Amino acid sequence: MTAPGKDFSKAPAPRLFKKKVPDDEPVTPQSAVLFRFGEQCNNDCPMCSNTGDASLFFHPTETLLRRAAFLHRSGFRRAVVTGGEPTIHPGFWTVVERLEADGFTWDVNTHGRSFAKDGFARRAAQHGLKRAIVSLHSHRPATSAALFGTREDAHHETVAGIDRLLDADVDVTVNCVLTRLNLGELEEYLRAGRARFGERAAFKFVFPSTVGKGGPWAGIATVRYGEVRESVQRLRSTALELGARVFFESFPNCILDDPGALNVGRWTFGETHYLDDATGDRIYSMRHIEAELSAFGEVCRRCSVLRRCPGVSRDYARRYGVDELVPFTPRLTRPAKTRANSFNFVRTATAVPWTAEADACTAHAGSGGLDPVRHLWLTEDGRLTLYVTDTGDFTAAELARVKSELSHLFVDRAPPGVLDDFKNGMRRVLPDPTCDSCANRSRCGRRFRVVEGEPFAREEAWIADHVGRLRGRVLDVGCGEQLYREELAALLRSGAIVYTGLDPDEESLARLRAAVPQARLHAGDIEHFDSEPASYDHVLCLRALNHVADVDEALSRMAMLLKPAGSLLLVECTPFAMLRDAEQVAAADRAPRAGHQHFRNMASDAAGRPIRPVRSDKNTRLKGV
Repeated sequence: MTAPGKDFSKAPAPRLFKKKVPDDEPVTPQSAVLFRFGEQCNNDCPMCSNTGDASLFFHPTETLLRRAAFLHRSGFRRAVVTGGEPTIHPGFWTVVERLEADGFTWDVNTHGRSFAKDGFARRAAQHGLKRAIVSLHSHRPATSAALFGTREDAHHETVAGIDRLLDADVDVTVNCVLTRLNLGELEEYLRAGRARFGERAAFKFVFPSTVGKGGPWAGIATVRYGEVRESVQRLRSTALELGARVFFESFPNCILDDPGALNVGRWTFGETHYLDDATGDRIYSMRHIEAELSAFGEVCRRCSVLRRCPGVSRDYARRYGVDELVPFTPRLTRPAKTRANSFNFVRTATAVPWTAEADACTAHAGSGGLDPVRHLWLTEDGRLTLYVTDTGDFTAAELARVKSELSHLFVDRAPPGVLDDFKNGMRRVLPDPTCDSCANRSRCGRRFRVVEGEPFAREEAWIADHVGRLRGRVLDVGCGEQLYREELAALLRSGAIVYTGLDPDEESLARLRAAVPQARLHAGDIEHFDSEPASYDHVLCLRALNHVADVDEALSRMAMLLKPAGSLLLVECTPFAMLRDAEQVAAADRAPRAGHQHFRNMASDAAGRPIRPVRSDKNTRLKGV
């Protein structure tokens, strides 16, 4: 029997939840505030997300100048200028010049048409413009004009504006909102944009928002995630094919079919705060605002990538539900097998006289028929001493590469048991060119000589300089005891950085904590490190990537944790050999190790190759040493 007043024929509303994000984002030197000049615009886009509130249409120049001063007093030094269309405001130049005078750099959200004017883009760049997010929703003039709500000339002005911004060395992201009018041409759009603007421009594809005056327009209100899923997945493949930088905004990870993908909303795209454009005297956390406007279904609670996923808009969830969302389940991986990243050539008692001429050298006869790959002769005190290896950790081809191709050999000058003293305890060993003309070269392990001086002085100086220039939030993956702790300590004392170190070895962390007490240190590995997406300005991974079991997951997490335009410094070593005496070898074998040994032996160039698919939707600067 049906209870009075109840209609059980209706499907129950989906149960939704939202992420709880406090409205307390601190202002740092890297913070960027969204600064709206008013909603006035000379385009009339049918999907416009502005409110349409008459009181917000136009803010007088004096009002904008007062707000700029308020932002300066609040500690901001970077703004994202937006509208409407900010460049048509009569006080545009007055306000951006004030921002520049107050030490600001700025980005702009724009339709780009003003930048087609002679000198406009270069003048903006001279006054602090760093990045332009330019709306261009189709490569076809007729479709573009329809989505701009104006004539086709506007399309050509926007394209010309992008050209001139790029010529002025402004970082450009071309912004495309998905609508009924352009859904069928997205891949063609990307190819055309890549052909027109080359690698200088990035592209951002945005699932439409129905919040704002354009929300009821059928061109966006009826667009469903399920019907665009295949299109956006093809876009990602096309981006990889073209080498294009492509971002996606407001797409759940399951729609992109990538648990490692990063949604590029306003906060993730670098806009950390929002200046209330009604009162002009209140600042909100952009991350908090985005969380309040988003929703998740109950099914999402068991998703392994819930933390990084943007969910869907609350309006979309109420209208269409959340049945299109499919959770990712945690991936089970087989434990990886560790391997050595170095081996020893052990000093023997065998020695022969050193000679200047190859024809007079007797080293080839003194080796007793040993495999040439497994022995070498080191010049010591006017004679040649035989060193041999019996390692089973490396194949003959790997031994030959370390010895002959890379010449990655070092003599151990440190006392027995002292390991990894790269500065004072190791000296490079290089092949003696005399052997090149020797008739017995194929039967001999070759002569080598010691090169005095720090073997990695150039590389270490470069890394130390890079570390010394860091600003903002820094994550150090596999930090260990941190060889560059002096540079980091100075930055921490000055307040230039907030440093987080991550390493599985508690003893190393304890020593680092004693040396740099201001550091935030966590015991664990990057594959399971849980932190907010896009929360770090810089990630360091210094000689640590080969220690992680799942390199794809590690790189994915590093990319997810980086802010757009953040930097990843990846440093790795090729396999190497140490020339040691028997006492040094025995002491090295007894020395306590962290327990997290190498899972692979990639160098920096090889380790960087898997990052390409990760970088396809991140504007990340990758450096490798």
